[in-house]
Amino acid sequence: MTYLVLTKPSTISVPDVSGDKLSTAKMIIRKSGLKVGDVQKIEDDNVGAGKVVRTNPSAGSKKREGSSVDIFVASAKGFKMEDYTGQDYKDAIDNLTNNYGVSRDSIVLKEVSSDDYSGGTVIGQSPKPGKTYHPSSDKKITLKVVKVTMPNLKNSTYEEAVSTLTAMGISSSRIKAYDASDYSSEISSPSSSSLVVGQSPYYGNTVSLSSNDDIILYVSTSGGSHSGSSSSESSSSEGTTSSEASTDSSSSATTTSH
Repeated sequence: MTYLVLTKPSTISVPDVSGDKLSTAKMIIRKSGLKVGDVQKIEDDNVGAGKVVRTNPSAGSKKREGSSVDIFVASAKGFKMEDYTGQDYKDAIDNLTNNYGVSRDSIVLKEVSSDDYSGGTVIGQSPKPGKTYHPSSDKKITLKVVKVTMPNLKNSTYEEAVSTLTAMGISSSRIKAYDASDYSSEISSPSSSSLVVGQSPYYGNTVSLSSNDDIILYVSTSGGSHSGSSSSESSSSEGTTSSEASTDSSSSATTTSH
């Protein structure tokens, strides 16, 4: 005769993970024999952003092994928007990301034309100054930024050209150097003193600050040919001088013989 023995599932006390980071809380709950349920963000003034506020069931509750535990995590606190009008857009982005914890992906640049402000200047924003913004929300922050135009970089050194472009807010990763002798060979590590002889986009064209399109600098790599030409000209000049000196000597000798 076979006997079927039924056993009750063991009960587990829900661990207290309040104040822990989400990753730590998940690990503790799983190790206790419970499952991680839903994770929700809530506002809380007593717990830092990204840390656990409470669980459901609450800490200390007895649950069957394998039961789910929902975790409530503190969201980043809302803040009042500053007035970024007149500021360089890079400074505005740095302020939002470093001081308020706003993700860079949550900031959108809307490039507009203006004759009153220089390129890269913020002339409008949404939300407006004084309005509350919650970094944990899906809402975007929009900065209206004056379009920038491509400067004339011809006859600059590569180092000077890169410095000019990055100062405008163009990422250095977008700047590419190509050999001006064939306009098709990319140079991975151009000399800082290489001379820029061409560019794309051309001088005066609009450059998008939010785009990832390449900015191409065509640089001359034949630095030695210029000095060689000077040397040749110098030798030729010296040869001419010597020839003239020889002619003068010959003329002097003829005069003496007379």
